Amino acid sequence: MTKTPMHIRLLSILLICLLVLAGCERRDKLGDGDAATEPYLNADELVYEDITVMVSTFADLKDKLGEPDEHGIVEEMTGSYYFYCYGDVEFASSSADSEIIASITITGKDSLPVARDIKIGDSFADTIAKFPEEQAYTESTDGIFYGVFWSEGAGGAVNTFEDEHGKMLKSISITTADIHPALKIVFDEEDKINRITIIGIPLN
Repeated sequence: MTKTPMHIRLLSILLICLLVLAGCERRDKLGDGDAATEPYLNADELVYEDITVMVSTFADLKDKLGEPDEHGIVEEMTGSYYFYCYGDVEFASSSADSEIIASITITGKDSLPVARDIKIGDSFADTIAKFPEEQAYTESTDGIFYGVFWSEGAGGAVNTFEDEHGKMLKSISITTADIHPALKIVFDEEDKINRITIIGIPLN
């Protein structure tokens, strides 16, 4: 049997050590929320208070939570929609003609968390770490950090926008395999979550 030369064996051992060290450094950078191993967001994760967008109705909502604190119709230039509010959570239809819940918007700190224990007040860094990171969002022209562009299938992207006061804020949009349901997370000027919306159909 031919023996491997000593210098090749030493180089192999050195290479293995370097790879192990690199892996340890990567784990240290990612911390407890290892974004490299987090799975894609699944539609089954986007159920809130046993309510599923584009499936559950306002009747289902009342059976589950009772009478709302507030309800009514919002009329806008682009159309109107029906809403029920329970505390700081709004359940809304896509139009005033529909009894099906199309979106759920959470704005209160005392509200229940959504998928992956994401809640109002969480930081941007902690939130994005709960999803895969296949690339840095800053390296993509569309802000994509995993998956594909939002109109093509499952993926996650970071967007920046200017609010009514001229401040630049961030949001994270996460789509599932069939694009919707989707999750939109909006951050304030301190990079803390101040609004979370589970979306059943495309909404602005």
